[in-house]
This record gives sequence, C-alpha cells and structure tokens, in this order.
Amino acid sequence: MYQFQCDYTGGCCPEILEKLVQTNPLELPGYCEDSLCAEAESLILKKAGLNKEEADVFWAASGTMANLSLLTTVMAANEAVLAADTAHIHTAEAGAIEFSGHKILTVRSKDGKILPESIERVCSNFEESDQVSRAHVCRPRAVYISFPTELGTIYSLEELKALSGVCKRHRLFLYIDGARLAYGLAASSDVELKELAECADAFYIGGTKCGALFGEAVVIKDRDVRDRFLGVLRMCGGLIAKGRTLGCSFKAFFEDDLYQRLGRSANEKAAKIRTAFEEVGVSFYSESQTNQLFPIVDEKLFNRLSEKIKFKVIRRTQEGQGILRLCTSWSTPDEAVQALVNLIKS
Repeated sequence: MYQFQCDYTGGCCPEILEKLVQTNPLELPGYCEDSLCAEAESLILKKAGLNKEEADVFWAASGTMANLSLLTTVMAANEAVLAADTAHIHTAEAGAIEFSGHKILTVRSKDGKILPESIERVCSNFEESDQVSRAHVCRPRAVYISFPTELGTIYSLEELKALSGVCKRHRLFLYIDGARLAYGLAASSDVELKELAECADAFYIGGTKCGALFGEAVVIKDRDVRDRFLGVLRMCGGLIAKGRTLGCSFKAFFEDDLYQRLGRSANEKAAKIRTAFEEVGVSFYSESQTNQLFPIVDEKLFNRLSEKIKFKVIRRTQEGQGILRLCTSWSTPDEAVQALVNLIKS
C-alpha cells in the first residue's frame, strides 16, 4: 500500500538525519538553551527579516502544543479566538483550546480562508454592545489562520495585509499556524517568510509535516507574549528537554534553502496527481495549490484506490461520492506518485 493519508509518514529528510548524527557526540545544555538552537534561531530571524529586538524563536514538540501554548499565553480567561469553521484548532485538536478555558468563535470561511469582513462583523457586534451585554459573552482577542489552509489553499499577500489591518483596528492578535508552511511558501507567488512575519504577531514554522523528525519553531514578535511564553509552554508540558534535536533540524532547514526545496518537491508531486484526476474528469472539493488534494470520486474509483493506497475520507456527498484527502510530502517516492497516476488513468 502506498501512503497518501498524511504528510508525515516518513522519518526525517537525509540532510537533517546527517546533522543529527554529526552533532550526536556533543554534550549540550538542555531546554533549548544550546548552541544549535541559537544558530537555528539566527537563521530563522534573518530569513524572516527580523532581529532579536523584534522577535524570539521558541521550540514546541507539535502543532497542537504550539497552538495551545501560544493562545493560552495571549488570551485572558474570558477571551476568545476567531477561527475559520475548517480550522485545525476547531476540527482536529480534541478541544485543546476549550480545555484551557478559552472559546473558539468560528466564522464561515471561503476555500478555508477567513474573510476580513467576518472579523469586522464579530468585533463590531461586541464593541457596539453595552457593558452589561458584553459581560455575557467572550471578548474577541485573537485571530487564528493557517498558511496554507486546511483545504490546501493559500492567502495572497493582499489578503494577509487585509487581515492584519482589521486585526490592528480591533486590537486582535494575529496568529498563523504554519504546520505546512514549507508547502505554502513554495506555492505562493508573493508571500515569503518576511512578508508573513510582517503581517503576523506570531506564527510557527512547521517541521513535523515538512521533513523534520518532529517539532515546530514558534516565532513571536509581541514583547509581553515573548516574556511569558516559555513559562506557559512549560506549564502545558511542551518545553523540550533535548531541544538540540529541533535546533539541529531547523538549522538544516534554513542553511541552504532546504525548507523551500522540500516544499516545492511535494507540491510538484501533488500537481502530477491533480493533473491525472483532471484528465479523467474528476473534480475537486477545493482548489488546493499545495501538497493536499481533495478529489471527489465515485464508488468505482473509490474502491480501486482503496486497494492500492491509503487516504483519508473527509465525508460523503449527498450523491454518495467520496470527498477524499490525499497528501504528498518531501518523502513521497516517485514510484508511489507514478503508481497512483497509473491507477487513476486506468
């Protein structure tokens, strides 16, 4: 069986594995205070157009831990985060944000994207209410988006600037989940890490889904959140004792554009599969530009695919068709892509 059900079926990319082996004999401090983490932080900040006065980089074991720790730091007890109805924190993290005592205010999305007017509507309704009415609801405090979205689409620079603008007007903290950031940046024609950093108050750079063994790099600009985050991360159980593993991984990612190259490779593999589906008349649930594909298939093709590949079923349509999710990644073998293409065409 070929693995297309998610984008972290592989171990880690050879470049990271080589660095892990090379640095393994070193005796280094724990809790991300080592030289490898420091070097990786410098590379990330440089790529993002930031310096140590403007931002800090922190290390988390997973995307859920990054999201939980960051939003817990940002929000007070009666505050809420706005997110798309397709957002990962809403659909796939087992209520982690709610468990921390915070509400997720979901808004309708378009192709997985939040529209600025949706944020404006929620904030205006709250701000125009009287004091007593406001006491009965949660105060909007943050906005959560993903780049790329859960449907594989990407925000343009214009869209990111519009979201940033409405967040600033309403004093909202804009946080970007970058679990698949390598694939989003590789697909975008006008957004690089620097532009992303300009628009967001915080974001994380995904490693788990993008070629590392595990882990994410959380970049925070807001001074108050930076000062408090490490303690909250520790409280949530997310401070990694052997942070050197992540420092090593992200140093490899950003030394010679490896992160972008891995993302581009996965997108190109997905494009070949997308073309094969299109050539046999299969339509898609979303117009993904990245490594995730959402074909809508009939029962016959569903059964044929099930015999040879692993995929995720999003849901069934009223007509009985299956909306599938297939993911490529840095580790997807060319032979697996070709086998899937042949299966579709046959």
